[in-house]
Amino acid sequence: MASFVMSAKGVLGSAAFASLMLAAAASDAQERTTLAFSAGIMTENRIDLLYNWQDLSFEDTYLAGVIVGYDVPLRFENWSVGVEGHLHQHFGDDNYTEVIVNGIVRYSPPKPWLSVIESYGYGLGVSHTSETPEVEMRTRGDSQRTLVYMAIEMAFDVGLENSEVFFRLHHRSDGYGLFNTDTASNAFILGFRRELGGR
Repeated sequence: MASFVMSAKGVLGSAAFASLMLAAAASDAQERTTLAFSAGIMTENRIDLLYNWQDLSFEDTYLAGVIVGYDVPLRFENWSVGVEGHLHQHFGDDNYTEVIVNGIVRYSPPKPWLSVIESYGYGLGVSHTSETPEVEMRTRGDSQRTLVYMAIEMAFDVGLENSEVFFRLHHRSDGYGLFNTDTASNAFILGFRRELGGR
């Protein structure tokens, strides 16, 4: 019962986060709907891999899936907010399906400053898996199906209109105690995103 309550709180918190961001968006802005295909590999490392690259070690567990996104520019120039829905299949040493709902905020640097970079993004939401991930049990000793999801992303221009390639850190964790189970996992993801019905 406690796990269900925490899961519900996580979903409601994620929805509230996304709603607040969208409420701050400019009413006359042009929104975009995107579809992305992504694939990646799980690591054995904790979140400190962001600065301890020399200790990077990979698991024989992979993931691939799709991400549907909806973004709206903010009143603040070069900023946008949105929501995403993910469906990933994990395979290799560990097999399970993962569903994610998250809010995301993006900053697109003005051109021509490092014109190959389209945007930087930070996402926060909820991840739910079809089974308790064994990869998290191996690396952290415990896990559960529903956890906090965090994304750190950099997107790049590939010379195709309304399209971009992105590199993302895919992170699941207890959210510093938001969930009772002390656990986490990380993956590196590479993806291709295209605007649907792009102008």
